[in-house]
Amino acid sequence: MKKRIRKKHFKRALNGLLAAYDEYEAARERVFRKALQDVADAYVGPKETFYAAFRRYMWIASMMASSGPPPKYLAELNTSASA
Repeated sequence: MKKRIRKKHFKRALNGLLAAYDEYEAARERVFRKALQDVADAYVGPKETFYAAFRRYMWIASMMASSGPPPKYLAELNTSASA
């Protein structure tokens, strides 16, 4: 039994892995933007609604901080602000 991976199979597997990672990053960014938008929308409403949206945003931000690099959206904001 051969244990070598053909170049074609390796490239196919690698491309699939990269596509899955891109989908993961896009989903993380969508969740973050939605939480941020919820906080902005709740700012003009009752305090309880704003506090609930802010707590949800902080929970999402802490989960994202512990699960990988920040979303590209935030990284772009921070680099453009310092330039």
